[in-house]
Amino acid sequence: MIALAVYGVAGAALLGIAHRALRRISPRLAGALLILPLAFTGKALLTGRTLGPLDIAFQAPPLQALSGQYGVAVHNGALSDVHCQYQPWRAAVRWAWSHGEWPLLNPFSLCGDLLAPSAQSGPYWPVNLIALLAPPADTLALTASLALLLAALGMLLFLRDLGCRESAAMLGAIGWAFSDFQIFWMGGGALAQAAAGLPLVLLAVRRLVASPGSRSVLVLAVSLTLCILPGHPETMAHVALLGVLYGLWQLWGIGWRPFLRAVGAALAGGAVALALTAVYLLPVVDALDQSAEQVLRRGVYAHLDRSVEWSELGTHLLPSFVPFRYG
Repeated sequence: MIALAVYGVAGAALLGIAHRALRRISPRLAGALLILPLAFTGKALLTGRTLGPLDIAFQAPPLQALSGQYGVAVHNGALSDVHCQYQPWRAAVRWAWSHGEWPLLNPFSLCGDLLAPSAQSGPYWPVNLIALLAPPADTLALTASLALLLAALGMLLFLRDLGCRESAAMLGAIGWAFSDFQIFWMGGGALAQAAAGLPLVLLAVRRLVASPGSRSVLVLAVSLTLCILPGHPETMAHVALLGVLYGLWQLWGIGWRPFLRAVGAALAGGAVALALTAVYLLPVVDALDQSAEQVLRRGVYAHLDRSVEWSELGTHLLPSFVPFRYG
């Protein structure tokens, strides 16, 4: 119940900040948003159960021998990243903070391994910091709840800014927060957490084009920061690209002076976001050149011909738009 109380306080605070800083949210709508994530995480938060693919541990010895005795069956083996990486990383981050140390190294992996520089441990993401207030077993349910709330709130604010009614905006918020991508990774995936703030980025871009002042710059910086700190640079690159494309669409035909003001404000917002997240980004950049992955990419992948014929392009692109095309 501690995690549920933390979620209630943190969620109400997030809604209050959005209400004052971005757009008025009626009490009825705020209550609906606060309850919304519980459709998937409520069972864990209300009963004290753990949300996470812990059943994967029973796939291998020594727990494999006990799977039949306890009736454990693996529900989704594809979530091995959550079980083998995100959960142990969070435990290591919690240990570091509780001992008054920066979460730079993981002392529990081999003879020591990267923690914050591995990016996906997300030690500075505000949601993960809030989760430190709850018992370790409840952190996945708590972070999943707050991430879903952030996703739903961002989309609702963006759609309301476009002129949608509350009911239509709420429907869009449900569609975004409960999309397959968000729900699949809600148990701890940095991918979904980094993507959750995309609607807030689009909202910031829209407002920045309409009124490129300091307030809009700050909104863009904060929204980008919320997408950077979860710890998935590739997804952040996708979010930034979509923000740029949407910005160009908004800038179409507005004239050179407004165009230059908006671009300057956007660059300022990006610079502020980089400054706010430097404590996270600089160790990641430093670690990249020392990783085996970088050696493989430069020594092998960079010299491979991965192009395809134009006649094959459609076959490769189709699953991106129709994922179930081939089963």
